[in-house]
Amino acid sequence: MCLSLAPIMAFAKDVPAGKTPESQPNNPVYGSSVQVTILLNGKTVIFDQAPIIKNGRTLVPMRAVFEAMGAKVEWDVNTQTITATRGTRKVIAQIGSTTLTKANLAGGFSWQSKSFDIDVAPQIVNNRTLVPLRAVAESFDAQVQWDGATQTVTITDANATK
Repeated sequence: MCLSLAPIMAFAKDVPAGKTPESQPNNPVYGSSVQVTILLNGKTVIFDQAPIIKNGRTLVPMRAVFEAMGAKVEWDVNTQTITATRGTRKVIAQIGSTTLTKANLAGGFSWQSKSFDIDVAPQIVNNRTLVPLRAVAESFDAQVQWDGATQTVTITDANATK
């Protein structure tokens, strides 16, 4: 069955007169004016906050992606940290930090973690935590492909439960 939904739109918001989105590189709500479609195992992922492109990276609402992949998501308002857990894997990101942590439950008793750098830090846009899509999807061993001609990100995740 082919599911055909309108692509997700990512547009710059409230660009001051005489400015372009590209002239606002440090403002997280400014992204390039392109439409971006996100597919997970062939199905369109719907977001309540449109993805944006910043510094060449597609940022999407983290909860929407992780829940579509079958992960449980938790938000710590005090530390501005989001944790996604699926099976024996945890992925932890913090607003403003370019470090992403991936942890595996070892032997069912303790978490062994590894942190790595990401190009663009998670940020809050319209009360949603946006994260670089490739980094979070690959943290759960998903394959990510970008098709620039159609502005489509395709995620293939053999372990997605939804």
